[in-house]
Amino acid sequence: MQIAEIFFLAFNIVAIYLSMIWLVVYLAHRKTLFKVPIAKKTPTLTFLVPAFNEEKHIEKCLKHILNLDYPKDKIKIIVINDGSTDKTVEIVKKFKKIKLINKKTREGKAAALNYAIPFVDTDLTVCMDADSFATENYLKKIVGYFNDPDVSAVTTAIKIKDLSTIYGKIQWVEYLVSVVFRKLFAILDCQFVVPGAGGIYRSSVIKELGGFDTKSLTEDMEIALRMQSKSYKIESSLDSYVYTECPKSFKSLFKQRMRWYRGYLENFKKYFYLFLNPKYGNLGMFFMPMTVIWIGGITIMVLMQIWNLIYQTANGLVMWNLINNAFTWPKLSLDIFVFNIDSLIMSVTTTTLVVGIISLATGLIISWIGIRSSGVERIKRRKVFYAVYFLIYPILFSFFWLCAIIMNIFRVRKRW
Repeated sequence: MQIAEIFFLAFNIVAIYLSMIWLVVYLAHRKTLFKVPIAKKTPTLTFLVPAFNEEKHIEKCLKHILNLDYPKDKIKIIVINDGSTDKTVEIVKKFKKIKLINKKTREGKAAALNYAIPFVDTDLTVCMDADSFATENYLKKIVGYFNDPDVSAVTTAIKIKDLSTIYGKIQWVEYLVSVVFRKLFAILDCQFVVPGAGGIYRSSVIKELGGFDTKSLTEDMEIALRMQSKSYKIESSLDSYVYTECPKSFKSLFKQRMRWYRGYLENFKKYFYLFLNPKYGNLGMFFMPMTVIWIGGITIMVLMQIWNLIYQTANGLVMWNLINNAFTWPKLSLDIFVFNIDSLIMSVTTTTLVVGIISLATGLIISWIGIRSSGVERIKRRKVFYAVYFLIYPILFSFFWLCAIIMNIFRVRKRW
């Protein structure tokens, strides 16, 4: 076997192992995954809505908050205008019961949230992106988790609303799969992010931690890892739905994922002391090593394929030159690193092929479970969405990660 094939085999064996872990966790808890804890009391909440040039979405977001099936006297809303130059402020001022805080200069989402935290005097704090909106029973499905005094934050089930583009269709499936994975991470006590679209925190904990990290590209991940590092518990709800807008073009999707993935790498570096540290339970002993193996493995495989393309192209040019009696290039001697597709069907690599098929099958099963567990009614009518997702998303995912790693290595300027 060539080195590339050995790596391919090892990577897929690890992928199967991880998939089996997720299957076991899912099967062990499948009867309680959708069990919604009934709140013993009705906690007070403050919605923090940071907004920068959100005239297209802010009104819809606020109307949905005001129409939530929850006692109105228990809800407060604070909109933080982060230096908007459009009609965001004018729209917010139409809502008399909503507090508006104006920041003259834009400093980013984390700074906007921190600016409003001192005004919070309720039991819970809800972060709601201005381009997102919650379903009517969202709060009733989620506040019960705070019956447990150890729970300091709860994530929601985020879904994509706009499916008009191919990128929307891909993200629609991606978000569905992510919903169940967040639940499984919470079960293992290694939830690593509290997304900004509806994530709820215990107010006392947010204040104790000093708010969000204004230097982080992904403040929702940084705060979650900080909470986990201090033994705070993060739960996840499978059916407290919040819909959000998604990038509609490759350019906007690329920009978003560079922020996400570079922020992921940034936070991984910041909290690397958790790595293989039994003091931090599954976060240190499972999540952190899994991240290294998964991201590292995908990156190496992509680089191998890039090298393979360069190698084959160079050899093709050499042969063309030979045929045309032109000058000849010395043949490259690094074919030991080239991933030979043809060899996969040879008897010597049957094991590699079988393991690869099993890895693909287990991945599909996990994805199917995620989709089925996300409250989707029209699965049959959206088969094309899944086909597009499974065919295109792995390529995009690998490409984005490789770009993020390269940007971090060369210290390309970070943009929110």
